[in-house]
Amino acid sequence: MLEFPNVRQSLSLVALLLAACASDTGPSNREPLTENTGVVPSSSSSEFPSPGVVAPSTASPVQPGVSDTPVAPTDSPQPTPSDVAPADQTTVAPTATSPNASVLDPGPGPSIPPPSPEGAGGSTDVGPSPAGAGGASGSGAIEPGAGGATGMSPDGSCAVPTEYTNLFATLLDKTQEETDAKVEAAFEQLFHGGSNDTVYYESGDEGYILDVNSDDIRSEGQSYGMMIALQLDKKDEFDKIWRWSKRVMQQPSGLFGWHATRSGQLISSGSAPDGEEYFATALAFASKRWGEDTGIEYMAEARRVLAAMYDEQLFDHEQQLVKFVAQANYTDPSYILPAFYEVWACVDDDAQRVEFWKAAADTGRAFFPKTVNAGTGLAPYLANYDGSPRADFNSDSYRVVGNIMMDHNLFGVDPWQTTFAEAYAAFFEVNQQSGRPGAEFRLDGTATVSYGQPEAALAAQNAMVAFGVPPETGRYFVEYLWDMSIPSGQYRYYAGMLYMLALLHVSGHFQLF
Repeated sequence: MLEFPNVRQSLSLVALLLAACASDTGPSNREPLTENTGVVPSSSSSEFPSPGVVAPSTASPVQPGVSDTPVAPTDSPQPTPSDVAPADQTTVAPTATSPNASVLDPGPGPSIPPPSPEGAGGSTDVGPSPAGAGGASGSGAIEPGAGGATGMSPDGSCAVPTEYTNLFATLLDKTQEETDAKVEAAFEQLFHGGSNDTVYYESGDEGYILDVNSDDIRSEGQSYGMMIALQLDKKDEFDKIWRWSKRVMQQPSGLFGWHATRSGQLISSGSAPDGEEYFATALAFASKRWGEDTGIEYMAEARRVLAAMYDEQLFDHEQQLVKFVAQANYTDPSYILPAFYEVWACVDDDAQRVEFWKAAADTGRAFFPKTVNAGTGLAPYLANYDGSPRADFNSDSYRVVGNIMMDHNLFGVDPWQTTFAEAYAAFFEVNQQSGRPGAEFRLDGTATVSYGQPEAALAAQNAMVAFGVPPETGRYFVEYLWDMSIPSGQYRYYAGMLYMLALLHVSGHFQLF
Protein backbone atom coordinates (compact mmCIF):
# COMPACT_ATOMS: atom_id res chain seq x y z
CA MET A 1 0.00 0.00 0.00
CA LEU A 2 2.84 2.36 0.80
CA GLU A 3 6.23 2.67 -0.84
CA PHE A 4 9.44 3.49 0.97
CA PRO A 5 11.18 6.76 0.09
CA ASN A 6 13.91 4.95 -1.81
CA VAL A 7 11.33 3.70 -4.29
CA ARG A 8 9.10 6.74 -4.31
CA GLN A 9 9.04 9.24 -7.11
CA SER A 10 10.04 12.16 -4.94
CA LEU A 11 9.22 14.93 -7.36
CA SER A 12 5.77 13.62 -8.12
CA LEU A 13 5.25 12.96 -4.44
CA VAL A 14 5.98 16.53 -3.52
CA ALA A 15 3.75 17.78 -6.28
CA LEU A 16 0.91 15.57 -5.14
CA LEU A 17 1.41 16.46 -1.52
CA LEU A 18 1.40 20.15 -2.30
CA ALA A 19 -1.83 19.77 -4.19
CA ALA A 20 -4.74 20.91 -2.03
CA CYS A 21 -7.41 18.38 -1.31
CA ALA A 22 -11.12 19.00 -0.84
CA SER A 23 -12.65 17.84 2.38
CA ASP A 24 -15.98 17.47 4.04
CA THR A 25 -15.71 18.72 7.58
CA GLY A 26 -18.78 17.32 9.21
CA PRO A 27 -18.73 14.33 11.50
CA SER A 28 -19.44 10.96 10.03
CA ASN A 29 -21.56 8.33 11.67
CA ARG A 30 -20.62 4.71 11.38
CA GLU A 31 -23.42 2.28 10.60
CA PRO A 32 -22.65 -1.00 12.39
CA LEU A 33 -22.90 -4.23 10.48
CA THR A 34 -25.93 -6.39 10.97
CA GLU A 35 -23.94 -9.44 9.96
CA ASN A 36 -20.72 -10.71 11.43
CA THR A 37 -18.47 -10.13 8.44
CA GLY A 38 -15.72 -8.46 10.39
CA VAL A 39 -15.76 -5.57 7.92
CA VAL A 40 -17.53 -2.26 7.95
CA PRO A 41 -17.11 0.26 5.14
CA SER A 42 -15.41 3.47 6.11
CA SER A 43 -17.68 6.46 6.33
CA SER A 44 -14.93 9.01 6.61
CA SER A 45 -13.96 11.05 3.63
CA SER A 46 -10.65 10.00 2.17
CA GLU A 47 -8.95 13.35 2.36
CA PHE A 48 -7.62 15.70 5.00
CA PRO A 49 -8.79 19.30 5.15
CA SER A 50 -5.37 20.75 4.50
CA PRO A 51 -2.53 20.37 2.00
CA GLY A 52 0.34 18.06 2.72
CA VAL A 53 3.72 19.71 2.66
CA VAL A 54 6.04 18.96 5.06
CA ALA A 55 6.23 7.49 18.29
CA PRO A 56 6.37 4.80 27.62
CA SER A 57 6.41 8.68 26.23
CA THR A 58 6.64 10.09 29.55
CA ALA A 59 8.00 6.85 30.87
CA SER A 60 5.03 5.65 32.80
CA PRO A 61 5.17 3.64 35.96
CA VAL A 62 4.24 0.03 35.84
CA GLN A 63 0.52 -0.08 36.37
CA PRO A 64 -0.21 -3.55 37.73
CA GLY A 65 -3.55 -4.17 36.15
CA VAL A 66 -6.88 -3.67 37.79
CA SER A 67 -6.27 -5.04 41.25
CA ASP A 68 -7.09 -2.60 44.01
CA THR A 69 -4.52 -4.11 46.36
CA PRO A 70 -1.24 -4.59 44.49
CA VAL A 71 2.07 -4.39 46.23
CA ALA A 72 2.73 -0.69 46.61
CA PRO A 73 5.27 0.54 44.09
CA THR A 74 7.80 3.21 44.66
CA ASP A 75 7.27 6.33 42.61
CA SER A 76 10.90 7.22 42.13
CA PRO A 77 11.77 8.29 38.59
CA GLN A 78 14.40 6.66 36.46
CA PRO A 79 17.88 7.99 37.10
CA THR A 80 18.71 10.96 34.95
CA PRO A 81 20.90 9.87 32.02
CA SER A 82 24.34 11.34 32.52
CA ASP A 83 24.90 12.54 28.97
CA VAL A 84 21.80 14.70 28.67
CA ALA A 85 22.01 18.38 29.38
CA PRO A 86 19.56 19.97 31.84
CA ALA A 87 16.19 20.75 30.24
CA ASP A 88 13.15 22.55 30.77
CA GLN A 89 7.35 10.93 26.30
CA THR A 90 -12.61 -8.38 8.38
CA THR A 91 -12.96 -4.34 8.97
CA VAL A 92 -14.73 -1.44 10.66
CA ALA A 93 -15.73 2.00 9.43
CA PRO A 94 -14.68 5.21 11.17
CA THR A 95 -16.97 6.25 13.97
CA ALA A 96 -18.33 9.74 13.77
CA THR A 97 -15.67 11.01 17.05
CA SER A 98 4.41 28.03 33.90
CA PRO A 99 7.25 27.17 36.09
CA ASN A 100 10.63 26.60 34.51
CA ALA A 101 12.21 23.18 34.64
CA SER A 102 15.33 23.13 36.69
CA VAL A 103 17.08 19.96 35.61
CA LEU A 104 16.67 17.28 33.00
CA ASP A 105 13.25 15.74 33.28
CA PRO A 106 13.09 12.82 30.89
CA GLY A 107 9.55 11.98 31.89
CA PRO A 108 8.36 9.93 34.81
CA GLY A 109 10.47 6.84 34.88
CA PRO A 110 8.71 3.58 35.45
CA SER A 111 8.19 2.69 39.07
CA ILE A 112 8.80 -1.03 39.39
CA PRO A 113 6.81 -2.62 42.20
CA PRO A 114 8.31 -5.69 43.80
CA PRO A 115 6.93 -8.99 42.53
CA SER A 116 3.54 -9.81 43.94
CA PRO A 117 2.72 -13.44 44.67
CA GLU A 118 -0.89 -12.80 43.83
CA GLY A 119 -0.13 -10.67 40.81
CA ALA A 120 -2.02 -7.60 39.80
CA GLY A 121 -2.94 -8.29 36.24
CA GLY A 122 -6.38 -7.31 35.10
CA SER A 123 -7.40 -10.30 33.07
CA THR A 124 -8.47 -13.82 33.65
CA ASP A 125 -6.63 -16.84 32.40
CA VAL A 126 -7.63 -17.59 28.86
CA GLY A 127 -6.46 -20.81 27.37
CA PRO A 128 -4.60 -20.72 24.09
CA SER A 129 -6.63 -20.82 20.97
CA PRO A 130 -5.97 -19.84 17.48
CA ALA A 131 -5.76 -14.49 16.01
CA GLY A 132 -5.48 -13.42 12.62
CA ALA A 133 -3.60 -11.29 10.31
CA GLY A 134 -5.79 -8.31 9.88
CA GLY A 135 -5.19 -5.26 7.83
CA ALA A 136 -6.91 -2.15 6.66
CA SER A 137 -8.07 -2.51 3.12
CA GLY A 138 -9.03 -0.18 0.34
CA SER A 139 -8.34 3.51 0.09
CA GLY A 140 -10.40 6.50 -0.82
CA ALA A 141 -9.49 8.74 -3.66
CA ILE A 142 -8.37 12.28 -3.04
CA GLU A 143 -9.44 15.32 -4.92
CA PRO A 144 -7.51 18.54 -5.34
CA GLY A 145 -8.58 21.19 -2.91
CA ALA A 146 -7.80 22.54 0.50
CA GLY A 147 -6.47 19.49 2.23
CA GLY A 148 -4.50 16.28 2.22
CA ALA A 149 -5.38 12.85 3.55
CA THR A 150 -3.66 10.47 5.88
CA GLY A 151 -1.51 7.73 4.55
CA MET A 152 0.75 7.71 1.53
CA SER A 153 -0.57 5.56 -1.28
CA PRO A 154 1.88 3.99 -3.74
CA ASP A 155 1.41 6.74 -6.32
CA GLY A 156 2.43 9.33 -3.76
CA SER A 157 -1.06 10.63 -3.09
CA CYS A 158 -2.63 10.70 0.36
CA ALA A 159 -5.52 8.35 0.91
CA VAL A 160 -7.18 6.62 3.84
CA PRO A 161 -8.41 3.04 3.97
CA THR A 162 -12.11 2.49 3.36
CA GLU A 163 -12.26 -0.58 5.61
CA TYR A 164 -10.61 -1.60 8.86
CA THR A 165 -10.20 -5.06 10.35
CA ASN A 166 -12.20 -6.01 13.42
CA LEU A 167 -10.24 -8.90 14.90
CA PHE A 168 -12.96 -9.56 17.47
CA ALA A 169 -15.25 -10.41 14.56
CA THR A 170 -12.81 -12.28 12.36
CA LEU A 171 -11.19 -14.32 15.12
CA LEU A 172 -13.78 -14.60 17.88
CA ASP A 173 -17.00 -14.40 15.84
CA LYS A 174 -18.20 -11.40 17.81
CA THR A 175 -20.85 -9.29 16.10
CA GLN A 176 -20.31 -5.64 15.33
CA GLU A 177 -22.92 -4.78 17.94
CA GLU A 178 -21.07 -6.80 20.58
CA THR A 179 -17.81 -5.15 19.61
CA ASP A 180 -19.25 -1.65 19.73
CA ALA A 181 -20.80 -2.33 23.13
CA LYS A 182 -17.46 -3.62 24.44
CA VAL A 183 -15.61 -0.50 23.34
CA GLU A 184 -18.29 1.89 24.56
CA ALA A 185 -18.44 0.22 27.98
CA ALA A 186 -14.68 0.60 28.38
CA PHE A 187 -14.83 4.27 27.44
CA GLU A 188 -17.73 4.96 29.80
CA GLN A 189 -15.99 3.30 32.73
CA LEU A 190 -12.62 4.93 32.19
CA PHE A 191 -14.00 8.38 31.34
CA HIS A 192 -17.23 8.55 33.32
CA GLY A 193 -17.08 5.74 35.88
CA GLY A 194 -17.05 6.00 39.63
CA SER A 195 -14.20 7.10 41.84
CA ASN A 196 -12.45 3.75 41.56
CA ASP A 197 -12.84 3.56 37.79
CA THR A 198 -12.45 6.87 36.01
CA VAL A 199 -9.25 8.53 34.88
CA TYR A 200 -11.04 11.53 33.30
CA TYR A 201 -11.99 14.54 35.38
CA GLU A 202 -13.61 17.82 34.39
CA SER A 203 -13.37 21.35 35.71
CA GLY A 204 -15.72 23.69 33.92
CA ASP A 205 -14.98 23.60 30.21
CA GLU A 206 -11.67 21.79 30.72
CA GLY A 207 -10.71 18.22 31.50
CA TYR A 208 -7.69 16.08 32.33
CA ILE A 209 -6.56 12.47 32.47
CA LEU A 210 -5.24 11.69 35.93
CA ASP A 211 -2.42 9.31 36.76
CA VAL A 212 -4.29 8.12 39.81
CA ASN A 213 -1.34 6.40 41.46
CA SER A 214 0.91 9.45 41.26
CA ASP A 215 -1.92 12.01 41.50
CA ASP A 216 -0.63 14.05 38.59
CA ILE A 217 -1.32 14.82 34.95
CA ARG A 218 1.03 13.97 32.10
CA SER A 219 1.20 15.04 28.47
CA GLU A 220 1.16 11.33 27.62
CA GLY A 221 -2.22 10.78 29.25
CA GLN A 222 -3.70 14.01 27.92
CA SER A 223 -2.77 13.19 24.35
CA TYR A 224 -3.89 9.56 24.69
CA GLY A 225 -7.21 10.77 26.08
CA MET A 226 -7.66 13.08 23.12
CA MET A 227 -6.92 10.32 20.62
CA ILE A 228 -9.36 7.95 22.32
CA ALA A 229 -12.08 10.61 22.38
CA LEU A 230 -11.41 11.48 18.74
CA GLN A 231 -11.71 7.91 17.55
CA LEU A 232 -15.05 7.49 19.36
CA ASP A 233 -16.44 10.87 18.24
CA LYS A 234 -16.45 12.24 21.78
CA LYS A 235 -15.90 15.86 20.85
CA ASP A 236 -16.83 17.33 24.22
CA GLU A 237 -14.21 15.30 26.09
CA PHE A 238 -11.65 15.93 23.34
CA ASP A 239 -12.09 19.69 23.46
CA LYS A 240 -12.01 19.83 27.24
CA ILE A 241 -8.78 17.85 27.46
CA TRP A 242 -7.22 20.04 24.76
CA ARG A 243 -8.21 23.29 26.50
CA TRP A 244 -6.62 22.11 29.77
CA SER A 245 -3.49 20.91 27.97
CA LYS A 246 -3.11 24.13 26.02
CA ARG A 247 -3.64 26.37 29.03
CA VAL A 248 -1.49 24.47 31.52
CA MET A 249 1.08 22.48 29.55
CA GLN A 250 1.80 24.16 26.23
CA GLN A 251 4.90 26.35 26.23
CA PRO A 252 5.59 29.43 24.07
CA SER A 253 7.65 27.17 21.79
CA GLY A 254 4.57 25.07 21.05
CA LEU A 255 5.90 22.06 22.98
CA PHE A 256 4.31 20.75 26.17
CA GLY A 257 5.58 20.39 29.70
CA TRP A 258 5.09 16.73 30.45
CA HIS A 259 4.06 16.96 34.08
CA ALA A 260 1.51 19.03 36.03
CA THR A 261 -0.57 19.00 39.19
CA ARG A 262 -4.34 18.58 39.34
CA SER A 263 -4.61 22.24 40.31
CA GLY A 264 -3.00 23.26 37.04
CA GLN A 265 0.55 23.99 38.17
CA LEU A 266 3.22 22.83 35.75
CA ILE A 267 5.78 20.68 37.52
CA SER A 268 8.13 20.39 34.55
CA SER A 269 8.21 22.34 31.31
CA GLY A 270 10.41 19.69 29.68
CA SER A 271 8.82 17.67 26.89
CA ALA A 272 8.29 13.93 26.59
CA PRO A 273 7.93 13.62 22.80
CA ASP A 274 5.26 10.93 22.73
CA GLY A 275 2.85 13.51 24.11
CA GLU A 276 3.57 15.89 21.25
CA GLU A 277 3.26 13.04 18.73
CA TYR A 278 -0.22 12.08 19.91
CA PHE A 279 -1.33 15.70 20.34
CA ALA A 280 -0.39 16.58 16.75
CA THR A 281 -2.02 13.50 15.24
CA ALA A 282 -5.22 13.76 17.27
CA LEU A 283 -5.58 17.45 16.39
CA ALA A 284 -5.09 16.76 12.69
CA PHE A 285 -7.72 14.01 12.81
CA ALA A 286 -10.08 16.35 14.69
CA SER A 287 -9.87 18.86 11.86
CA LYS A 288 -11.00 16.19 9.45
CA ARG A 289 -13.68 14.71 11.71
CA TRP A 290 -15.26 17.86 13.10
CA GLY A 291 -14.16 20.71 10.86
CA GLU A 292 -12.71 24.08 11.74
CA ASP A 293 -15.81 26.02 12.69
CA THR A 294 -16.53 24.62 16.15
CA GLY A 295 -14.36 26.96 18.21
CA ILE A 296 -10.92 25.36 17.94
CA GLU A 297 -8.66 25.66 14.90
CA TYR A 298 -7.57 22.05 15.06
CA MET A 299 -5.32 21.95 12.01
CA ALA A 300 -3.54 25.16 12.93
CA GLU A 301 -2.92 23.74 16.39
CA ALA A 302 -1.66 20.47 14.92
CA ARG A 303 0.75 22.27 12.62
CA ARG A 304 2.03 24.42 15.45
CA VAL A 305 2.95 21.25 17.36
CA LEU A 306 4.57 19.73 14.24
CA ALA A 307 6.63 22.86 13.70
CA ALA A 308 7.68 22.90 17.35
CA MET A 309 8.77 19.25 17.30
CA TYR A 310 10.91 19.96 14.25
CA ASP A 311 12.25 23.38 15.24
CA GLU A 312 12.95 22.47 18.87
CA GLN A 313 14.62 19.25 17.70
CA LEU A 314 12.56 16.62 19.44
CA PHE A 315 13.71 14.66 16.39
CA ASP A 316 17.37 14.28 15.56
CA HIS A 317 17.58 15.95 12.15
CA GLU A 318 20.50 13.82 11.00
CA GLN A 319 19.34 10.49 12.38
CA GLN A 320 15.66 11.17 11.56
CA LEU A 321 14.61 9.54 14.84
CA VAL A 322 12.61 10.96 17.71
CA LYS A 323 14.70 11.66 20.81
CA PHE A 324 14.08 10.57 24.37
CA VAL A 325 14.09 14.27 25.27
CA ALA A 326 15.29 17.24 23.24
CA GLN A 327 18.73 17.20 24.88
CA ALA A 328 19.31 13.46 24.41
CA ASN A 329 21.38 11.78 21.72
CA TYR A 330 19.38 8.53 21.86
CA THR A 331 15.77 7.44 21.62
CA ASP A 332 12.97 5.62 23.38
CA PRO A 333 11.77 2.98 20.88
CA SER A 334 8.21 3.27 22.21
CA TYR A 335 8.14 6.85 20.92
CA ILE A 336 8.75 5.77 17.32
CA LEU A 337 5.43 5.95 15.41
CA PRO A 338 5.91 5.52 11.64
CA ALA A 339 2.15 5.47 11.02
CA PHE A 340 1.82 8.93 12.56
CA TYR A 341 4.69 10.30 10.48
CA GLU A 342 2.85 9.24 7.34
CA VAL A 343 -0.10 11.28 8.55
CA TRP A 344 2.06 14.32 9.24
CA ALA A 345 3.54 14.20 5.76
CA CYS A 346 0.02 14.68 4.44
CA VAL A 347 -1.13 17.49 6.72
CA ASP A 348 1.92 19.64 7.43
CA ASP A 349 2.20 22.87 5.47
CA ASP A 350 5.97 23.15 5.23
CA ALA A 351 7.70 21.38 2.34
CA GLN A 352 10.93 20.77 4.25
CA ARG A 353 9.09 19.13 7.14
CA VAL A 354 6.97 17.04 4.77
CA GLU A 355 10.09 15.46 3.35
CA PHE A 356 11.49 14.97 6.83
CA TRP A 357 8.35 13.20 8.10
CA LYS A 358 8.37 10.86 5.12
CA ALA A 359 12.00 10.01 5.78
CA ALA A 360 11.30 9.59 9.51
CA ALA A 361 8.60 7.01 8.74
CA ASP A 362 11.02 4.85 6.82
CA THR A 363 13.90 5.42 9.23
CA GLY A 364 11.65 4.42 12.12
CA ARG A 365 10.69 1.20 10.35
CA ALA A 366 14.32 0.43 9.63
CA PHE A 367 15.26 1.10 13.26
CA PHE A 368 13.03 -1.53 14.87
CA PRO A 369 14.88 -4.59 13.47
CA LYS A 370 18.09 -3.12 14.83
CA THR A 371 16.85 -2.69 18.38
CA VAL A 372 14.43 -5.56 19.14
CA ASN A 373 15.82 -8.92 20.13
CA ALA A 374 15.47 -11.28 17.19
CA GLY A 375 14.60 -14.23 19.39
CA THR A 376 12.08 -12.66 21.77
CA GLY A 377 10.89 -9.54 19.95
CA LEU A 378 11.58 -7.52 23.11
CA ALA A 379 12.60 -3.88 22.69
CA PRO A 380 14.72 -1.87 25.12
CA TYR A 381 13.29 1.04 27.07
CA LEU A 382 16.09 3.27 25.73
CA ALA A 383 18.34 2.71 22.71
CA ASN A 384 21.14 4.39 20.82
CA TYR A 385 20.48 5.51 17.28
CA ASP A 386 22.24 2.43 15.94
CA GLY A 387 19.69 0.29 17.82
CA SER A 388 22.01 -0.88 20.57
CA PRO A 389 20.17 -1.00 23.90
CA ARG A 390 20.70 1.37 26.80
CA ALA A 391 18.19 -0.38 29.07
CA ASP A 392 16.03 -3.47 29.37
CA PHE A 393 12.37 -4.02 28.48
CA ASN A 394 10.10 -2.13 30.88
CA SER A 395 6.68 -0.49 30.99
CA ASP A 396 7.53 2.02 28.26
CA SER A 397 8.44 -0.92 26.05
CA TYR A 398 4.92 -2.33 26.26
CA ARG A 399 3.92 0.12 23.53
CA VAL A 400 6.43 -1.00 20.93
CA VAL A 401 4.32 -3.93 19.74
CA GLY A 402 1.39 -1.54 19.39
CA ASN A 403 3.41 0.96 17.37
CA ILE A 404 4.73 -1.70 15.00
CA MET A 405 1.41 -3.46 14.56
CA MET A 406 -0.48 -0.18 14.06
CA ASP A 407 1.87 0.59 11.18
CA HIS A 408 1.51 -2.93 9.83
CA ASN A 409 -2.27 -2.82 10.00
CA LEU A 410 -2.69 0.65 8.50
CA PHE A 411 0.12 0.67 5.92
CA GLY A 412 1.52 -2.85 5.56
CA VAL A 413 4.72 -1.90 3.75
CA ASP A 414 7.39 -3.56 5.91
CA PRO A 415 7.67 -7.37 5.59
CA TRP A 416 9.89 -7.52 8.68
CA GLN A 417 6.92 -6.59 10.84
CA THR A 418 5.42 -10.06 10.40
CA THR A 419 8.78 -11.64 11.28
CA PHE A 420 8.76 -9.56 14.45
CA ALA A 421 5.16 -10.51 15.21
CA GLU A 422 5.89 -14.24 14.99
CA ALA A 423 8.83 -14.06 17.40
CA TYR A 424 7.00 -11.74 19.79
CA ALA A 425 3.86 -13.88 19.82
CA ALA A 426 5.83 -17.07 20.42
CA PHE A 427 7.57 -15.52 23.41
CA PHE A 428 4.51 -13.95 25.00
CA GLU A 429 2.11 -16.82 24.54
CA VAL A 430 4.38 -18.86 26.76
CA ASN A 431 4.98 -15.97 29.15
CA GLN A 432 1.31 -15.06 29.59
CA GLN A 433 0.38 -18.66 30.30
CA SER A 434 3.17 -19.20 32.83
CA GLY A 435 2.44 -19.34 36.53
CA ARG A 436 4.37 -16.13 37.15
CA PRO A 437 4.29 -14.11 33.94
CA GLY A 438 6.98 -11.50 33.57
CA ALA A 439 6.25 -7.80 33.41
CA GLU A 440 9.85 -6.57 32.95
CA PHE A 441 12.59 -8.42 31.08
CA ARG A 442 16.13 -8.50 29.92
CA LEU A 443 16.06 -8.55 26.15
CA ASP A 444 16.91 -12.24 26.07
CA GLY A 445 13.60 -12.93 27.79
CA THR A 446 14.79 -13.35 31.36
CA ALA A 447 12.08 -11.91 33.61
CA THR A 448 13.23 -9.33 36.13
CA VAL A 449 9.74 -8.55 37.50
CA SER A 450 6.90 -11.07 37.61
CA TYR A 451 3.32 -11.15 38.89
CA GLY A 452 0.73 -13.81 39.51
CA GLN A 453 -1.17 -12.74 36.38
CA PRO A 454 -0.11 -11.04 33.15
CA GLU A 455 0.40 -7.30 33.60
CA ALA A 456 -2.75 -5.65 32.22
CA ALA A 457 -1.17 -2.88 30.16
CA LEU A 458 1.24 -5.32 28.55
CA ALA A 459 -1.36 -8.01 27.88
CA ALA A 460 -3.66 -5.43 26.28
CA GLN A 461 -0.99 -4.16 23.91
CA ASN A 462 0.05 -7.72 23.11
CA ALA A 463 -3.35 -8.32 21.49
CA MET A 464 -2.24 -6.14 18.60
CA VAL A 465 0.32 -8.77 17.61
CA ALA A 466 -2.62 -10.61 16.04
CA PHE A 467 -2.49 -8.20 13.09
CA GLY A 468 0.79 -9.80 12.05
CA VAL A 469 0.39 -13.52 12.69
CA PRO A 470 -1.86 -16.32 11.39
CA PRO A 471 -5.25 -16.85 13.06
CA GLU A 472 -4.14 -19.98 14.88
CA THR A 473 -1.41 -17.95 16.57
CA GLY A 474 -3.12 -14.65 17.16
CA ARG A 475 -6.52 -15.73 18.41
CA TYR A 476 -5.18 -16.38 21.90
CA PHE A 477 -4.09 -12.75 22.32
CA VAL A 478 -7.33 -11.28 21.01
CA GLU A 479 -9.39 -13.58 23.22
CA TYR A 480 -7.28 -12.56 26.18
CA LEU A 481 -8.02 -8.89 25.50
CA TRP A 482 -11.73 -9.60 25.11
CA ASP A 483 -11.86 -11.43 28.45
CA MET A 484 -9.85 -8.86 30.40
CA SER A 485 -11.52 -6.73 33.03
CA ILE A 486 -11.54 -3.02 32.37
CA PRO A 487 -8.68 -1.63 34.48
CA SER A 488 -9.78 -0.04 37.73
CA GLY A 489 -8.25 0.81 41.06
CA GLN A 490 -5.02 2.55 41.97
CA TYR A 491 -3.10 1.66 38.81
CA ARG A 492 -5.87 2.19 36.29
CA TYR A 493 -4.28 5.12 34.46
CA TYR A 494 -1.54 3.49 32.40
CA ALA A 495 -3.23 0.11 32.18
CA GLY A 496 -6.49 1.81 31.24
CA MET A 497 -5.01 3.99 28.53
CA LEU A 498 -3.11 1.14 26.86
CA TYR A 499 -6.13 -1.14 27.23
CA MET A 500 -8.39 1.44 25.60
CA LEU A 501 -5.99 2.08 22.72
CA ALA A 502 -5.62 -1.66 22.12
CA LEU A 503 -9.41 -2.08 22.09
CA LEU A 504 -9.71 0.66 19.47
CA HIS A 505 -7.13 -0.93 17.20
CA VAL A 506 -8.23 -4.54 17.55
CA SER A 507 -11.91 -3.64 17.08
CA GLY A 508 -11.23 -1.55 13.98
CA HIS A 509 -12.35 1.65 15.69
CA PHE A 510 -8.91 3.25 15.41
CA GLN A 511 -8.92 4.80 11.97
CA LEU A 512 -7.27 7.40 9.78
CA PHE A 513 -9.11 10.59 8.92
